[in-house]
Amino acid sequence: MRSVCRCLIFLLPFLCCGQQFRDVLDQRNAEAARLYEQKQYAAASAILEELRRNPQIAALEDARDNVLYNLACNYSLLGDAKKAVDVLREAATTGNLSTANLRQDSDFDSIRKDPGFVKLLDELDAKQKPAQMLWSSPAMRTPYREDLPEDEKIAGLSLLWSEAKYNFAYFERLGGIDWDGQYLSYLAKVRRTKSTLEYYQTLAEFLAQLHDGHTNVNFPREARSRLGWPAINTHLVEGRVFVDSVLDPELVKEHVQRGSEIVEVDGIPAKQYGEQRWASALSASSPQGLAVKIYEGSLLSGPLEWPVKLTLRDATGSLI
Repeated sequence: MRSVCRCLIFLLPFLCCGQQFRDVLDQRNAEAARLYEQKQYAAASAILEELRRNPQIAALEDARDNVLYNLACNYSLLGDAKKAVDVLREAATTGNLSTANLRQDSDFDSIRKDPGFVKLLDELDAKQKPAQMLWSSPAMRTPYREDLPEDEKIAGLSLLWSEAKYNFAYFERLGGIDWDGQYLSYLAKVRRTKSTLEYYQTLAEFLAQLHDGHTNVNFPREARSRLGWPAINTHLVEGRVFVDSVLDPELVKEHVQRGSEIVEVDGIPAKQYGEQRWASALSASSPQGLAVKIYEGSLLSGPLEWPVKLTLRDATGSLI
């Protein structure tokens, strides 16, 4: 545990064409993403089911796959394994559904032992095994070390760059990002890393530029064990950061209470700290989703050996 130092939606059917349909599709997807981030999974599912039933989406394979995948995520989070698996089977007909994503995406944790989900993974594995050997060969599975050799770091970055370049479906929505140029610039950043943990943090920053909540870098267990966070949960309210809960009785004794405002983190205004420290390092599909990941998940996390210094303001307005 990291130490802390004191000092309504209307669902209207639509039928349009061309760019008009794309615009409506993007709008409805954004609404569904916002509801997902708010954990309103039933409402998000209703919007995505509307998109799934629209006949025009069949002509847009990438958009269809995205809608179906996100719909399956919401059904899984609702605990409806049958609907989630049925939607995933529909998504699998294009051949673009990755078993690696299904195994790593925490949205499917609630149905991971469901017989239908397990059977689907087995079937997809049998079909995708040649591709898996191409993209995840034994040569890339090297032992963990505190600081990987430079050649292995560059190989890992290159693998991420190439997988995204040939498999990521939404580059047209990223405003003309020069993915090759980004790759070249990150070669130098990767070479400068001094540890495997720092290397993985750099990879996460590289992939975050795709702005997709389902595209992430998973840190190895050994690297995760070097990270921690204070025993408090935080929440962003109207641009201010507050303590949402306190999990350590010792912090309660130090007057860290639910409802206290976090004014500064390490001497930097709390919201500014979150943006500077995390905005470029976390993958999210929307500004709202990014804010949740920063201020409800990652704000105070960091290496165990770096205590975080907080300036708090209590309900009376006094600084703690």
